[in-house]
Amino acid sequence: MSSSFFISCPFHDGDRTPSLSILTQDRGNLKAGFAHCFACGWSGHFTQVEKALGHPLDLPPDLRSKIVDRQTSTNRTNLKVKSDTEEDMDVKKSSVPFKFSPYLRERGIGEVIQRFNRVYQKDDRVVMPFFDIYGTMEGYVERRTGEKWYRVEGSVTFPMGIEEISPIDFVYVTEGQIDKMSMEEMGFKAVALGTVSNYKLISKLKNFNVCLAYDNDEAGKSARDLTKEFIKGKKGLFTLTFPDGIKDTNELLLNYGKDRARDWVKAHTKVLK
Repeated sequence: MSSSFFISCPFHDGDRTPSLSILTQDRGNLKAGFAHCFACGWSGHFTQVEKALGHPLDLPPDLRSKIVDRQTSTNRTNLKVKSDTEEDMDVKKSSVPFKFSPYLRERGIGEVIQRFNRVYQKDDRVVMPFFDIYGTMEGYVERRTGEKWYRVEGSVTFPMGIEEISPIDFVYVTEGQIDKMSMEEMGFKAVALGTVSNYKLISKLKNFNVCLAYDNDEAGKSARDLTKEFIKGKKGLFTLTFPDGIKDTNELLLNYGKDRARDWVKAHTKVLK
């Protein structure tokens, strides 16, 4: 088989001459499974292509296994999450344990969204893992329920939540994971940066329509300006305006309720000028 094959790109219209290439073998620094469209410029992994298409690609089973296994081993880290029995868990998202967090419920985040994000609470410790584009765990944010304390274990190299995002989605970008989950509770697609100082991670979303939902404070406003300058000229950049007195998307959810907050977001998502 050739080292690559072409299909019509699902990320732009009118691709009559197939322009999206998928590698079936390693090529230089690029690994098998890498996909790139020579027409619109989209790059990613073949599993994202399948998600956009809505069906699996016609790959030989041995080739599919080879690509998936290679991507898993290439992106695997040494990070572990432990269950109540302190047994090591696999770092793939589907294997990370979930345990309902009453603390996040008080913040307006229900079980469905908590499970979607693989949240885990034990006593006063709330663990919120984050993953790379292939769904392999990069690290986690740990919070304590009784105090304003948190720590980050691992390196944030992708926006948190990117593994669940399709390149055709409209995506809200928040600062923290609780704000991200608040947007998801309202019914929107969202990712988190961890901190606004990570604003350059937005370049990982260059093929998306993006709305900045940074905190409604001076740091958030400054980061919005820096982000706008960093991706100067990008089309499809929006910003979310908050009501007076509301700091972030979690406060919006708690103060307005899910339905009213959703309506506010829809009405106040505007093109960033």
